[in-house]
Formats: sequence, C-alpha cells, structure tokens
Amino acid sequence: METKEENPPVGEEEICWRLLCSQEINTAQDAKKMIAYYCFRWLIERFHYVLKQAREVEELQISTVEALKNAIVLQSWLACKILTLCYQTRTDGDVDLEKTQFEAQDYEIAYQ
Repeated sequence: METKEENPPVGEEEICWRLLCSQEINTAQDAKKMIAYYCFRWLIERFHYVLKQAREVEELQISTVEALKNAIVLQSWLACKILTLCYQTRTDGDVDLEKTQFEAQDYEIAYQ
C-alpha cells in the first residue's frame, strides 16, 4: 500500500508512504481501513506500557486463575482511565479532575 503527497512545498520532493501488511488491499476503502488500524497501534502500545509500568501487572502475586483474571481486568480498566486522562490533558490543557471521566474514586484506586 502506498500513498504520495499531492502538493509538496515548493522546491521540496513529494513524500511517499508505504505500509506493508499481510492483508490483501484491493480498494481505496481497504487501504483507508488498514491505515486506520495502523493508527491505533501507538495507542495500543501506550496502553500496554501503562499496564506494565504504571500498574505493574507483571508483578502481581496471585495464585488462582480467576483472581488473576479479575485483577487484570481491574488493572486494564485503570490503564484505560489513566490513558484517557493523559490524552485529555494533552488536547484540553490542564483540566480539573471533576471535569474528566476520571472520578475521585478512580483516582484513589489508581494511586493506592
């Protein structure tokens, strides 16, 4: 899949992007969908980073499978909340905790 810059700045060479994937791309719609999927890659990587680094899920010392599943679900939910708060402050600047989707109880759970 390849796309080129249509109107590069005067005196500059056009930029060409190539995205390699294992999926068959037959239409422009297929290409747009694949690019949209690729755009989510960074967000998914950040989610796993928060899950592993901020929430330390790899350090959990839980012996039963069911309890481990429950803990990972809770930690994943918190990681999503943390990411939402981080990206919201990047787009909206400093925001009051009360004006976010991050409730005071979420904050207490996340930082205990």
